[in-house]
Amino acid sequence: MIRKFVFLRARQDVTRDAFVETVKGSYAKLLTSSDTFWKYSDRLVLSISLPAQPGVAVDPMWDAIIETWEKPRKNPLVTYHDEDDYRTTVKAAEDEFADSEHTMRFLAKEHIVIGGDRTGVKTLSMPRRRSGLTPIEFSEHYAAHGELVKQNPAFVQYARRYVQHHGIADSVSRPVEFIPYDGISEFWFDTLADARAAWGDPLYMAQLRVDEKNFVGNPPSARLIVEEFEFTKG
Repeated sequence: MIRKFVFLRARQDVTRDAFVETVKGSYAKLLTSSDTFWKYSDRLVLSISLPAQPGVAVDPMWDAIIETWEKPRKNPLVTYHDEDDYRTTVKAAEDEFADSEHTMRFLAKEHIVIGGDRTGVKTLSMPRRRSGLTPIEFSEHYAAHGELVKQNPAFVQYARRYVQHHGIADSVSRPVEFIPYDGISEFWFDTLADARAAWGDPLYMAQLRVDEKNFVGNPPSARLIVEEFEFTKG
């Protein structure tokens, strides 16, 4: 399964409340009412960033992440963003509330490591590959890391679900001079306390944190807490 992620930041003159209301309201309606959008996508989820939580997530540099499950096609690099429907209608609406100079998007291949329910507390971590690694080498290390996570007692105990998304390098559209992410790790926990316990566990630090240095570079991974909202065809 290929997923598309679009990272949005609110314009400086738009409040957070107004941004969230617009993204969940008129903007989502524009997407879900477009037959062209659904020609490319099977599913739409908007993940709204929440404030930082010590031991779990930092202050978000993105205010919302648009997540779509992409339909199979001959050229997955051609997406809804290449359509006139997006450029003439949706992009103009986007510019009313989002900072277009800081929008980023890319495609990624989904790999489910721990297949629990999408309920509870959702976090997203965005690793960048270590200097000297090719995208393929990063992906191989990332997948091997997933197997370690699946065996780590802290995450076996606390994590409900863990999904890796391996970035497709040629799909990246990013702000100038921004170092793009090479993947997204999606975790679900029953509670915020469980998330904090997993990442604070000595076995995480001793096993997983050490292994991350084999493939994760700088700037370091950013971890966000998000609240997701799913939308159907309208």
